[in-house]
Amino acid sequence: MNNIENKINNLYNKIKDNSSIPKNWPSNIKYIHFMNYHKNFPKKSFIKKVLIQKIEDKNHILYGEYGLYATEKINKFDVLGEYTGLITEFGGRYVASFTGIDKLGIFGIDAEKAGNEMRFINDYHNIGLKPNTILKNTIIDRRPKILVIAIDDIEIGQELLMDYGDEYNDMFINRN
Repeated sequence: MNNIENKINNLYNKIKDNSSIPKNWPSNIKYIHFMNYHKNFPKKSFIKKVLIQKIEDKNHILYGEYGLYATEKINKFDVLGEYTGLITEFGGRYVASFTGIDKLGIFGIDAEKAGNEMRFINDYHNIGLKPNTILKNTIIDRRPKILVIAIDDIEIGQELLMDYGDEYNDMFINRN
């Protein structure tokens, strides 16, 4: 048995609560709650296929601000990465909310002061005809995650855009 298998066995043996294993799980197959990567397993240092750029086009509604642009072709349904930031109980301008995940007691992820490249995806209104990405809530390794997924092919140099939703527009854009 190799070192990785030993670590998996040790992890499995630490799980004493059988209620954490799905009903009808076969007894001859180990149930693993989360991936335990070897320390030499490569880690990505940043999100691939995208570049943060200052918007220099004076006709762009966000001239002088930043946007996220494709550096390689991105295919429809590609998972671009996780929307990261600080877990919050409140809404805000850079908050992606958890939806469809019951009993969390938290609102979402706030990327205003901390995050990754995904925080630079702009709302498509007044920029493009439609969004080319969406946020998708999921659970990975027993933790809530918000993933950014391409909903159309995105060409090199094209800005990544999403629909921030009516609530965002009403709160931050359409103020009277």
